[in-house]
Amino acid sequence: MGILSKKADKAGTAPPKANRKAMEMATTPRVFTIADIDELKNMLLDQSDARACKTAAKALYELSDVSHKKNRTLLVRTCPSIVNALCSCLLATTGDARHLSLLSLNNLSIPSENKKAFNTEEMRNTLVGALVQVVESDPNESYLACIALMNLSFLEACVADIACYPGLLPVIEELLKEGVRSKAGSGKSEGVRWAAGLLKNLSKNQHAASLIAQTSIVPSLLQTIKSPSGSSRWSNNSVEDFTLFVMLHLAQHQSHVGDLFDRAKVVIALAPIAKSVVGVHSLKATLALGILECAPKSKIPAAAGSEVTGLVDNILSKRGKDKEYSAGVFKLSTATAALRGIATRGDASTVATPACAALLFQIVASYVLASRETSIDDLSPALDAAAVFGAVLPILSRSKSDAGAATIKSVAELSSLFSALQDISPDAASKDAVGLVIDALKSAADHDQPKLVAAQQIWAKQRERDGIADTFFDGAVGQEVDEVGPLSFLPCETAGCNIM
Repeated sequence: MGILSKKADKAGTAPPKANRKAMEMATTPRVFTIADIDELKNMLLDQSDARACKTAAKALYELSDVSHKKNRTLLVRTCPSIVNALCSCLLATTGDARHLSLLSLNNLSIPSENKKAFNTEEMRNTLVGALVQVVESDPNESYLACIALMNLSFLEACVADIACYPGLLPVIEELLKEGVRSKAGSGKSEGVRWAAGLLKNLSKNQHAASLIAQTSIVPSLLQTIKSPSGSSRWSNNSVEDFTLFVMLHLAQHQSHVGDLFDRAKVVIALAPIAKSVVGVHSLKATLALGILECAPKSKIPAAAGSEVTGLVDNILSKRGKDKEYSAGVFKLSTATAALRGIATRGDASTVATPACAALLFQIVASYVLASRETSIDDLSPALDAAAVFGAVLPILSRSKSDAGAATIKSVAELSSLFSALQDISPDAASKDAVGLVIDALKSAADHDQPKLVAAQQIWAKQRERDGIADTFFDGAVGQEVDEVGPLSFLPCETAGCNIM
């Protein structure tokens, strides 16, 4: 009876089915959808109800997380003002509500379409202003605000405006000063890491670079790469990785940053990394040293020539390097500027190979070809390639034997190539520099030049693979040719004349 009695008691305490359903509905969290976007916005704006703000921020985060990437653009398209509401929430709250608002803003700032939508003066100022306030006032959440700013700065059109936002760089400057020596993995150290990521993107812009140079940001960042012996543990997106990119980008604006590199002793910091470290970190330091005019020959590593030549080859082939960098990470203009520095200030013999020369011809030819189809604003890779070739030509053309038909043909075509570059060069100084290369080539035609012939043949094979005709430099630039080569560069006996 006792057991039966207990069972009866249990059965008697169970609520009716209708009541059970109501209780389940009361305890199950509501699942929001995009259709609820206006309601969520109002919840975010209700500053008197912190719990509602948190609920709305959490719902928006879940609607835009990695499992719902397609919603990110749809949310902004449906309700652009949701960004303003999230900014209001993160400024008016702390703790979970702020954290979830920042996570939501990070998700929404990833798609390119959203970045463009945010790049109106009003929305940009609202968003950047809110994020800067978080960086300044909340060490635990500053890293998320920096990530959101970094995401926005991937849109090149808004980089200068972000950098010029009142107070941004001073706030980042203070963050780095205080956090650069903080314990790894702490909120402050993560803030430093992602602030460096933001600076990586900002430093690509010339105006932003000049503003960065007026702060103590660079000396602070250099503190993060003082131990190159530990570089094997430096990973992509580490603070060290970001710092090296900042130095590389700033190097490309060296004429706009005053005495920054001497003042911050950047070359001294980069030299041991370039010489003793392997992989992409060494490459970034090497590229910066190649570009920096203040870096002496002794600071440019012996392997720089082959390392940068390999990078140029990969860029032209649109490929990366396994476990080091992906295609598109480095620009051709960066690599050719570094190669120019290595050839003119370093050891030119390290790039004086037929394979490297063929890459230089390929670069020049691609710009000449492109110029026939459209206007080109920046010819620097082609002009740098011409300067490198001019520096290595004396090494490639060390010969005293008489020139044969192969040399004459190769020199003729190469002279036509550089004449075409000279025609499109933007100013007198550039035209004169290319003219010196043409003159040196014509002088080289007096003797047999097997290395030049080898370089021209490598280039010819590359053109063949790319479907570019061998008669590329022919009558289109006013030059008579036959099967042997351009006639104006052939001696009379080769052209069928008799010298009396």
